[in-house]
Amino acid sequence: MALPVLPTPPSRSDPINFASRADAFFAALPAFVTAFNSMAPAVVAGEVTGSFNVTGGVTYGTTLTGGTGVINIGAGQVYKDAAGYLGLGNTAPAARLAIGPVSLGVTTPGDGYTIAVNTGAFSVPAIQLNVMYSELMRFKYRDSTTVGAITTNGTSTTYATSSDVRLKTNIEPAAEAGALIDAIEVVSYDWLAGGHTAYGMIAQDLHAIAPDAVSVGDDGEVVERTWGVDYSKLVPLLVKEVQALRARVAALEAA
Repeated sequence: MALPVLPTPPSRSDPINFASRADAFFAALPAFVTAFNSMAPAVVAGEVTGSFNVTGGVTYGTTLTGGTGVINIGAGQVYKDAAGYLGLGNTAPAARLAIGPVSLGVTTPGDGYTIAVNTGAFSVPAIQLNVMYSELMRFKYRDSTTVGAITTNGTSTTYATSSDVRLKTNIEPAAEAGALIDAIEVVSYDWLAGGHTAYGMIAQDLHAIAPDAVSVGDDGEVVERTWGVDYSKLVPLLVKEVQALRARVAALEAA
């Protein structure tokens, strides 16, 4: 199903052919309108296949069902197959939503493409999902400084938060962490969901001792935003205490 091609419309820049173009253009309009009207129900039902170009705004809330095809919006491309799989820049989606090309050939560092979330003009934290040689996901602050990443070497996965010396000031040896560690209470508990027993810490209690390791939530009776613990933030305290214990053992052995 395809619309007939309309003749070249008349133009004031071509006065010599204006009349003949106008006659041909308007003579072809009835057949074009008839074909368009016959196609409209299929377009609304989502049964038209092929490629479509969208140059204006997009209206949200429209439901399209059935059919396959490619929708070109500016320089981007959205593909829908008969199974309902949607591809963004991917003409052969193998999942409900597939983003990026089918085959990229990421074989060397630097190869890849980026899916950016909350980037551009927004001065908010951002996430970049990178399909690259070794980097799987990059976390950025205010669209500029990278503050963490998830990387792989093909065998294992590394979850890294930024610890660059260029981002720090007032650097000096830390005090012994024994008092802080002694103040941390490790408890056992049963989760309400699932009922299984676990060992850990209570975020609200830990916040008074190691606030950097706690993500603060709400305090209402109804849980809407939970408190959380990043146990990796406690590792420096443990390392510092192990160093102190080793120094004491060494001193005792030397006595």
